[in-house]
Amino acid sequence: RRIPFVPVFVVPYILWYVYVPLPLLYMSLTDKRRFARQAAALFPGILLCLGIFILWPSRVDLRPELSGEGGLFTALCRIIYAHDKPLNVFPSMHCFEALTVHLTTFSGGLGKRHPALRAGSGVLAALICLSTVFLKQHSVIDVLCGIALTLVLHLVVSRLMARSQFTLQSG
Repeated sequence: RRIPFVPVFVVPYILWYVYVPLPLLYMSLTDKRRFARQAAALFPGILLCLGIFILWPSRVDLRPELSGEGGLFTALCRIIYAHDKPLNVFPSMHCFEALTVHLTTFSGGLGKRHPALRAGSGVLAALICLSTVFLKQHSVIDVLCGIALTLVLHLVVSRLMARSQFTLQSG
């Protein structure tokens, strides 16, 4: 409750809706191995989140009352609030998916070939995570657990992919 409501953060929050699927689509068309890495990290994490939501439904009641005009960003927040209820928030799938897409897309050759794109992606992923808190969609704990889930799955998938690559090359 000490964190302020910052309507301008609706911009990265909305960008999440294209930031996650576009790198997946791009990699599915251009780099099958990188797409496999994305899928191997994303899909088990999403299933785990859905399992948690079923077994332990969660919600946050942090949203401010959006009265009066308030401008474009507040109007966009009203739309988000009307369509994206603050239910099943632990862990934050917005944070998990944004960070996972960033790490799995830019941890290899593409990130090395395009450092500015990798940096921009990292900034956007961080802003998406911050937006969930500044728009009062998630608590800090939801975000931290989404980040932790990302890091654990990224490590596991990286090790499994490295082993399978070694096995494929050795066998």
